[in-house]
Amino acid sequence: MVDLTYQDVMRADFSSLTAAAKQWRAMGDAFDALRQDYANQVRNKAKGWSGEAAKSFWTASDTALYEFGAAKTQAHSIAKLLDNGHDMLTEAREVVKRARSTAEDKGGMKVDAYGKCTTDISKLTAEEAQGVLRDPTRLDTERAWTNWIQRAVQGVVAADRLVRAALESAGTDADARGDLNGFNGKAPSGLEEFARQEAALQAAKAAEKAEKKKADDLSRKITKGTLVGLYLFLRSGGDLGKFAASSINAVAEATGYNKTQGICLNFSAGAGIGGSLDTCLIATRRPDGGVQLSSTFSPAAQTEGWDFGVGASIGVLKSNADDISQIRGGGWDKGGSVKSGPLGVDFNRSDAFGAKNSKGDSVSSYFLGVGPGAEGKIGTGFSRTYGNVLWESPPQRGSK
Repeated sequence: MVDLTYQDVMRADFSSLTAAAKQWRAMGDAFDALRQDYANQVRNKAKGWSGEAAKSFWTASDTALYEFGAAKTQAHSIAKLLDNGHDMLTEAREVVKRARSTAEDKGGMKVDAYGKCTTDISKLTAEEAQGVLRDPTRLDTERAWTNWIQRAVQGVVAADRLVRAALESAGTDADARGDLNGFNGKAPSGLEEFARQEAALQAAKAAEKAEKKKADDLSRKITKGTLVGLYLFLRSGGDLGKFAASSINAVAEATGYNKTQGICLNFSAGAGIGGSLDTCLIATRRPDGGVQLSSTFSPAAQTEGWDFGVGASIGVLKSNADDISQIRGGGWDKGGSVKSGPLGVDFNRSDAFGAKNSKGDSVSSYFLGVGPGAEGKIGTGFSRTYGNVLWESPPQRGSK
C-alpha cells in the first residue's frame, strides 16, 4: 500500500465519497424492501407447509431472510463510513493547507507542488536576497518547514488508513450467522464505533499475549526450580528439605499465595476406551504461609469419548488447592491427547468431588504436558488421586 503524498492530498476530490455514500445508502434501502417483500410474498405463503421438504425450505429461508437484513446493515454501514471518511479527510486536508499558509506567511517560505519549502526571495531586494541565501542556517530552516508540512500530510495518511480499515471491516462477514462469507450483520455504524471495536480487539490481543507470556514464564520457573532442587538433593545425599526449599521458592515466585504447582509424568493407553496414570511432585503453599511438598499417584479410567494408541508425557500441573488433602480423592476428568512420533501434547482438567479450598472455591487441577507416543484421544472419565506429604514447613509468623 502506497501512502498519500502532499500532491495527492491537495489534488484529491473527496466529494466522490459523498456521492458513493448516497448510492450505498440507496442500496441498503433496496435490500430492506427486498427483505420485506420476501417475508410477505414468499414466507407468508409457505405457512402451513410441513414435511421434510418444508424443513429444508424453512432452514434456507431463515438464512435468506437474515442475509437480506445483514445486507441492509452492511450497505448502510459503508454509507456512513464514507460520509465519516469525507468529513475526516476534508478536515485533515485543511490542516495541511493551514500548515502551508503558516510556512508561507510566518516562515517566509515558498511551497512547491510537492510540499517542499524554499526561502521566498521574490519580495526581497538583491542585497537582502544575497544575505538570506548566504545564511548558513537557511537549509536547516527550509527542511524544518518542509517537515512541518509533511507532518500535517501524515495526518491525512492516518485518516486514510483508518477509513480503509473500517471499510474492509464492514465488508467482511464477522457475525457467524447466515451464509458463510455472507453479508456482515455486525458492520460498524460509523468510524467512532469501528475505533471502539478495534481498540477492544487490540486490548484483547494484548491481554492474550501477556497471558501466554505469563504461562510460559511460569513453566520455565517451575521447571528450573525443580531441576535445581533435584541437583541439590543429589549433591546433599538425599536432603529432601533443600530439594523442597529450592522447588517451592521457584513455585512461590511464579504463582504467589495459596497455589499448587507441580511436575507430572503421565502414561496412557487405549483401544477405543482408555486409561491413564499420573505421578506428580507438587508444591503447595498453605493459607498459614507454610509449604508442603507432596507426591501424588492418580489412576484414571475413560467413560466417554475415544482413545487409540499409547503415549507418555511430562508437564506442568496447576491447581487452586491450598492443601494436599483437597486434591486427594475422586475427580471428574476432561481432556485429550495428540501424539505422533517423538513429540505430542496432553491436556487435562480434573474437578475434585466436593473439595473446596480455604477461600470456598471448588478445587480444580489442570495438566499440560508434552512427550512421545502414537496416540489420539479425547473424552471424559473418573480419576482417584492418592497423595502423601513428603516434607512440610511450619506456619509462617503473621500469616492468616
